[in-house]
Amino acid sequence: MQRWSMPMRQASWNACAERAREERRTEMKESVLRTSFVALIAFLGLAACETVEGFGQDVEAGGEAIQDASNEVQEDL
Repeated sequence: MQRWSMPMRQASWNACAERAREERRTEMKESVLRTSFVALIAFLGLAACETVEGFGQDVEAGGEAIQDASNEVQEDL
């Protein structure tokens, strides 16, 4: 069994602690990125729903206009 001097043990401990801190930083960065990505997707999803709803209303209005014109032509016959 090898006996290390006190400075060697401290250096080893410091290196281990630094690796652990770096891993935590990396995990935190990944967590922030995941959360940001999910928030972006949710925002875009809501924006798309508004756009689709507006498009649906436009199509409905166009269909009603065509139906009204068709009814007028049938009345004239």
